[in-house]
Amino acid sequence: MSDEIDSIENPKKKFIIERQPNPHLWQKLQEQWNGTEESRLQAMETIIARIRELPEDADQLLISISKTGSLLMKRRMAVILASKPSIPWGLWLDLIQNLGEEDDLQVKESVDPLLQPYRQLAESIKTWQERVIGSIPKNLFSSIASQQAAIQKALAPMEEVQRSIQTFFQLNLPTEQISKTLESLAQIQIPRVQLPKGVLDSIGLVSQYHNLAYGNIARLSPSYYPPEEEPLSAIASDHPLIIRLRGLPPGQETWPEYQKLCQEILSFCFVPPLLEPMYEESTESGIHRRDVIYHIPHDASGFWSYVKTAHSALAVIVDAKNYTGILPKNQIVITSKYFGPKKLGNFGIIICRKGLDSSGNKELADRWIHHDEMIVCLTDDDLEEMVGLKLAGEDAEYIVDRKIRELRSTL
Repeated sequence: MSDEIDSIENPKKKFIIERQPNPHLWQKLQEQWNGTEESRLQAMETIIARIRELPEDADQLLISISKTGSLLMKRRMAVILASKPSIPWGLWLDLIQNLGEEDDLQVKESVDPLLQPYRQLAESIKTWQERVIGSIPKNLFSSIASQQAAIQKALAPMEEVQRSIQTFFQLNLPTEQISKTLESLAQIQIPRVQLPKGVLDSIGLVSQYHNLAYGNIARLSPSYYPPEEEPLSAIASDHPLIIRLRGLPPGQETWPEYQKLCQEILSFCFVPPLLEPMYEESTESGIHRRDVIYHIPHDASGFWSYVKTAHSALAVIVDAKNYTGILPKNQIVITSKYFGPKKLGNFGIIICRKGLDSSGNKELADRWIHHDEMIVCLTDDDLEEMVGLKLAGEDAEYIVDRKIRELRSTL
């Protein structure tokens, strides 16, 4: 089996061969091709055996033979391909697919075993599609189409966009049903076959488009949790973390203890699903330091998936500031230096003892409006409420989401 075909079992092997075309060899083979049927057979065999020494024009000649060549040549090609010659994998697949359309029994005996895994893959994908589509209520498809059409109207009245958003959120209805279906898909046995590079690239483009589209739609919503779903607060004042928080005085002397305690509280509330934090990591310049970084996993769902897509966030950047009074505006500007599309995204949390003044709140709004940076400011009271929700079995993320909604509601 060639390096390209072997890569099905050993993905570390290359799919693409390196070519060093030999013009003299190619000219000789072209002359041989213009001879008798026997010389053509010999030319074809040489092309397959020495494809690394030939230009891509030789590939097109082989493809032409697999489609319109004589039956004798197709039979011979099928036998050679069954022996797994060292040719580019994509070319090999094109040739056996073309030969698979031939009705000749000898050709089929050589090619059908090669095509079987790919036919199984096609059936698996078809089954996957049918089970996913079948799990979604049919009336939702018209809702999705209507919603997409409304969003595309750049000059649509705000009332129409709002109605469109409400329609889109009907997708929340079958979420549990779809999730169960997706979980069951793991039971489908998909054969191990190497897909063409073009197919994999197409899948990647579709995924990128999906993420971009979802991100744009998610940004239309001012928050993840609807306001009417506000959970009941639970008492957390007697929890060890909150007792330590209330007993820790503000100021520069206790700044490191405050940073560490804030990390413990956020980890208690958010890990998992967030990954374990990275603590006090310097930026490349060595000047600015992020207090805590919580990376968002690639398979995040729920609120953190919303944050990831709506704010292009690979992680949550947390900056704890143990000021004795109201946090000054310049501290928000300092935190914002950690943000950017080429960094970890545009989402962060500032934790302080007593909150922001009017200029600080205005700076949060300006960062969002002009820079697409979403910075949430949490106080000690917010941390206590988050711990209470966590203890009650509710989502502590609701407090962060509420802060986002409050900020965007003021704009």
